[in-house]
Amino acid sequence: MKRRINIIKEERVNPLFFLTFNAVTISFNENEPLFDNLDTTIPYGNILVIKGRVGTGKSTLLRSIAGVVDLGCGEIINGRRGSVDLSCGNNFNEATKILDSIYLHSSAEFNFVTGYLKDELILSSILTDKNSDISKFSEFMDRSIYDLSGGELKRLSIMIALEMGHDKVILLDEPLDMLDDEYASLISSEIIEMSKTTPFIIATHDTHFDDYADTIIEIVT
Repeated sequence: MKRRINIIKEERVNPLFFLTFNAVTISFNENEPLFDNLDTTIPYGNILVIKGRVGTGKSTLLRSIAGVVDLGCGEIINGRRGSVDLSCGNNFNEATKILDSIYLHSSAEFNFVTGYLKDELILSSILTDKNSDISKFSEFMDRSIYDLSGGELKRLSIMIALEMGHDKVILLDEPLDMLDDEYASLISSEIIEMSKTTPFIIATHDTHFDDYADTIIEIVT
């Protein structure tokens, strides 16, 4: 069944960022389009939340925005506004910056390439970046990711993304799943604080970020 996107919250008058779908088709297979000829621009500021019932395609849409899922046709543009006038079609001028993204899978183990956190921090250049705060990783530095719980892996993958996320948009799929109340509060506070300077697109079924999001969209059938 084809889906559509409804904007259910839009607060910021002059949003810094935009997410544009140009005639986008996303399919589970050739005979089952999830979205067909999706053509819309969604302005957003610090946090854009993607809502929808289980099975409506929140994760698939997020992966498509990240470029992890191939589009059947069309293009998705995630950018920072310059002097572009979004009311006049999709004509992007030189002042518009296309954003790089960091995507985190809802199953945290898929966010790691190596077996040890230290290797992950080297791979992500965090250890060699003088502006990075590596002290927050000290308790996990020499531990194998295979010895950590799902909640600990979730926390670590989000912490790494937050350190890497400057000048990028961070795409999070159910970021608070599998976290206990303490970790969920800690990580959500860091996300909300960092959203003051770094944009987030969050696919989630819960309501934790609703009050902080300036734009919320809902996938409906």
